[in-house]
Amino acid sequence: MLSYETSSNDGLRISNVTYQGRTMLTSASLPEWHVDYNDEYANSPGFRDVIGCGGSGGGFLILPYGETEQRDLVEDSTRIGFEVVQDFRMPQWGDECNYRYEQHYQFFADGRFRIVAGSYGKGCGTDPAMEQPVYRPVIRIDIAVNGDNNDSFAFWDGQQWAFQQTETIRTPYASEYGPHQLTGTNQGWLVLDGSGQGYTIEPGLGQFNDGGMADAPFLYVTLHKPTEGDTDLPSWSINYCCYDDLQQGPDLFVNDEPIGSANLVLWYVSQSVTDRLPEVEDGDGRFCWTVSGEPTPETYPCFTGPLFRPFELMEKMYLPVVERP
Repeated sequence: MLSYETSSNDGLRISNVTYQGRTMLTSASLPEWHVDYNDEYANSPGFRDVIGCGGSGGGFLILPYGETEQRDLVEDSTRIGFEVVQDFRMPQWGDECNYRYEQHYQFFADGRFRIVAGSYGKGCGTDPAMEQPVYRPVIRIDIAVNGDNNDSFAFWDGQQWAFQQTETIRTPYASEYGPHQLTGTNQGWLVLDGSGQGYTIEPGLGQFNDGGMADAPFLYVTLHKPTEGDTDLPSWSINYCCYDDLQQGPDLFVNDEPIGSANLVLWYVSQSVTDRLPEVEDGDGRFCWTVSGEPTPETYPCFTGPLFRPFELMEKMYLPVVERP
């Protein structure tokens, strides 16, 4: 069960998510999109886009397009779950500097869930000499493993699971202790509660068959505070659209507060680089790009976002032995 609404400027927000009577999420939202042009677009290094129905908070507002949809997730003609989807578009999407974004909240019958953000572009300019944008959606995940409290975050330190005691920022996943194996691995991140129930956190690495590539995410783990996103957040400083480092906005909430056995919030900021050239020109094809909008769209969207996999779905031989300190 879950509730959802299109917020004023934090995108499609879901809340009170449960599975077989067990709480999974208190809420999740998308407060801001950062579109980074690396200082090469006209007089602007980039843009802060916000998606929603309209409200104060700063950033360039992009409104919902159509109603929120519920769609079946199907594999080999079998329904394996459902997703809640909202489209956001600028009126002239398909033209240069007119953007389109999507949110997908996916829930699987076996207890997995994935939070997905997608950009279609179209970026500003087709000059090959001009740097194309990097899209960074700022996703807020108020995780609740069988309830809000008593959750902990752990990461694989190369030899064992290490529990994080204070608020932290984890650097792009692919750089930590070698490449992530899609199944059967102790490399990565996880979140669990006092009962030992929990989830592994699996970033996008091209394994989800939606055209996505490596998310290379920044992950911020913070102590929950109502003023830090329970309701619509105002946009961060104009500079935050365009930093290439950990300064993406949630870093302002990381200040060494204790997070062991606490009410945690995860902030997931992936990074997708536009490729506007067709495969015949560069060998790998377009990405984060729209050639034409309606009525005959030709699109090459970039989808990113983490999959949360319950411990009980991991094969026993790979299930980590996790003991909290």
